[in-house]
Amino acid sequence: MSQILWKPLEKDVLSSQMSQFMQAVSKHFNISLKSYSELHAWACNHSEEFWAYFLSYSDMIVAGNYTHVTSKDTMPGVRWFEGMQLNYAENCLHYRDTKTAIINCDESGEINRSSYTDLYDKVSCCAQFLREKGIKKGDRVAAVVTNCEETIVFFLAVASLGGVCTSVSPDFGEEAILSRFSQVNPACILFVDSYLYKGKFFSINEKIEFVLTSLPTAHTRVLLDRTCQSKAYSNVVLFSDIMTQYAPSDIKFEQIGFNDPLYILYSSGTTGKPKSITHSVGGVLIEHLKEQRLHCNLTRDDVFFYYTSCSWMMWNWLVSGLASGSTLVVFDGAPYYPNKLATWKLIDDYQVTIYGTSAKYINASLKFNLDVGDSLDLSSLGMILSTGSPLYEEDFDYVYSKVKSNVLLASISGGTDIVGCFALGNPMLPVKRGELQSISLGYPVKAYDGDGNAIVNAEGELVCEKPVPSMPIYMWNDDDFTVYKNSYFNKYPTIWNHSDFIHITDEGGIKVLGRSDATLNRAGIRIGTAEIYRLIETQAMIEDSLVIHIDETDNMILFVQLSSNDSFTVDFKHSLKHLIKEKLSPRHCPNHIFPVTAIPYTKNGKKVELAVKYIFTDQEEKINVSSLHDAAVLTEYRTIKESSFVTKV
Repeated sequence: MSQILWKPLEKDVLSSQMSQFMQAVSKHFNISLKSYSELHAWACNHSEEFWAYFLSYSDMIVAGNYTHVTSKDTMPGVRWFEGMQLNYAENCLHYRDTKTAIINCDESGEINRSSYTDLYDKVSCCAQFLREKGIKKGDRVAAVVTNCEETIVFFLAVASLGGVCTSVSPDFGEEAILSRFSQVNPACILFVDSYLYKGKFFSINEKIEFVLTSLPTAHTRVLLDRTCQSKAYSNVVLFSDIMTQYAPSDIKFEQIGFNDPLYILYSSGTTGKPKSITHSVGGVLIEHLKEQRLHCNLTRDDVFFYYTSCSWMMWNWLVSGLASGSTLVVFDGAPYYPNKLATWKLIDDYQVTIYGTSAKYINASLKFNLDVGDSLDLSSLGMILSTGSPLYEEDFDYVYSKVKSNVLLASISGGTDIVGCFALGNPMLPVKRGELQSISLGYPVKAYDGDGNAIVNAEGELVCEKPVPSMPIYMWNDDDFTVYKNSYFNKYPTIWNHSDFIHITDEGGIKVLGRSDATLNRAGIRIGTAEIYRLIETQAMIEDSLVIHIDETDNMILFVQLSSNDSFTVDFKHSLKHLIKEKLSPRHCPNHIFPVTAIPYTKNGKKVELAVKYIFTDQEEKINVSSLHDAAVLTEYRTIKESSFVTKV
């Protein structure tokens, strides 16, 4: 049984929005629900009743009446609440008061802050401009932008017209940008031509010129010019001019169908062209309200931060916090600049109550030996959110010993695919070492064994047995659902297979063990890569690691990135193998261990085992190098293969 590291006080459980919702469900449906597990079981067994009731309970601003909750009960292609209309931006801007909506900051500190009235007025100016330019419902608007207030303003303006947004961060290369945007033929593009990172401005002027030339459908071009290298672009409007040339007025929010598109996100694209994952306005909003209010207990009193870029779904998730009236802290820059405590310090600077980051950031803070709690006050902090990769048990220990002992640490896991979470935090439940607290409310998530049977207290494939609203409505330009089905229904024709390897405990806790497409299979035993990473990355010398398994020869190869001052020796290799055998098992022990200077990641920060595996199995044509943060990293792996393996492994 996992060690309990934190548990809520009874009064906090009873006052939480999750508990209040459970009580409301019990009263409305004349049933008796006494625990989250009972609420979750009811929501999954009565899916239509649950989602219909939460729609009403959430006070979403909607128009019209729906004819049915779902069009069918099997996936894919389910349509939700047909007949109902709404507008995402209207739901985010309905407070229109003096409370702070956005605190906009970067490495140099606070840039500005806007109230909900200020935000409404800025969106109004942008919406007028876009309407004059002919942007309308269904038009795609692309953005190469930083995480700042102006980006949110523009996104909400597009959404107010019923347009469809899609964005990437400015560190993407030309090929990566165009492999995404060229699929959707944007009518408008918002862009920056430089960005700040580690105290330096990086110009992307030439890249932007090429992108603009390569997107002929983007007849409207807007330069976000708060900091820019040049204004000498042809047929470009400055964002600052929009703010001065239009006077704020009431926004006409276009009402669009619950299943109409809101934005297009992209798969990592490591093995081919990125998939254009299209999400609905209603599905996004209802899921984010459920996750943020019930699972994160988000209220108007909260100050909400997530370290993210505009190419990661957590940016979209963060923006939805406006629909609950909270204050968003949006930050652009490097996480450890100008010092290692810089991003943690945002908690004190802006009285952040819910602080979101990546598991890799927490693990790096551990390795830096940052004593965050001794260095900062952190009295405002009530919840820490972590995602992007599994949060190791030692990382849980670090947070409770070196950050704050009285905090809800919520490891969350989902994806771009559902722009939300399959499993996440819960204010009604304790935090257990190494576990995600609960499966998302209304999500019938199971772990399946190799025969497709649901299992508990064992490792299996993450599946979702029923449709949920935030599953994609379709992939762009995938009229017959071929790409959609191949992505999520290639294993079980009517059950969503997420390609994550998980362990669900009999008490409802979840451990994410890595991607199932990177799962190691030795002698019929499936091994999650996270098990190996968790163990060896606790070693002081090791900064990062990656492991692959060659099925044909049963060869497991481990790559380790060492700290700069450490050297790889035969004794170190033997000690590492001994450690793995002793702490895990002989099956976990690699045949080969090689030192490397870097581990390959996608631009969204995902470790890329498959790209390395393709090198070692002579399938490099399957690698989409434009998806990688630094494709040059792979050269070292090619050299290792050529020098150490004469023939195919």
